[in-house]
Amino acid sequence: MTLTAAPILGLGAKLYIATAQGTPPTIAVGAVTGGTLIGKLTKITPAKPKFATEDITTLDSPGTTRTFMKTLIEPGEWTLEGQYESGDAGQTLLAAAFNSAPIAVAGQAFPFLHVLPIDFMGGQLVIGDQDAFNALVTDYAKDDDEVAKTITFKATLKVTGPTVTTLGT
Repeated sequence: MTLTAAPILGLGAKLYIATAQGTPPTIAVGAVTGGTLIGKLTKITPAKPKFATEDITTLDSPGTTRTFMKTLIEPGEWTLEGQYESGDAGQTLLAAAFNSAPIAVAGQAFPFLHVLPIDFMGGQLVIGDQDAFNALVTDYAKDDDEVAKTITFKATLKVTGPTVTTLGT
C-alpha cells in the first residue's frame, strides 16, 4: 500500500499546559504525562516566528538603499479561543499562569505541548505531530455575556525560547 499526503483537519488538535510549572508535558504511545488538557478550545493559532533585523547601512554603503542583517528569532505568540468552562482544569491552570506575579518562579514561562491529530494518510498510527514550547500567558480574558450565546475566552501565549517540533509516528 502506498501512502499519500492528504490535508489534516484541525478537529482533534489538543493543547496541554504543564501541570507543574517546571515539568514539561510529554507524550508517548498517545498518553500525555505531566500536562493538563486545556479543554473546550475552538481555535488554536500557532506562533509565526520571524527573524529580527539590524540596520547595517554605513556611510560608504553603495547606492541609496539601506542594508540589513538577520539577528535573533522572535518566536512569536500562540493565540487561543474557546468556550469558557469554570470547572475545566486546563483553563484554570491557564488563568493561574496569567495571574501569576511577574517575579521569581511565579513570573516564569510555562511549558506547553500542542498535538495535532494523527495523519493516517501520511503513515502516522500512534500520535500526530507535536510542538513543545515554553510561553508566558500575557493575555487571558472572558468575552461578553450574551443572552443566547456561550461565554467564550481568549488567551495569548508569548513563546520564550525555541519551539521543538516532533513528527508523529
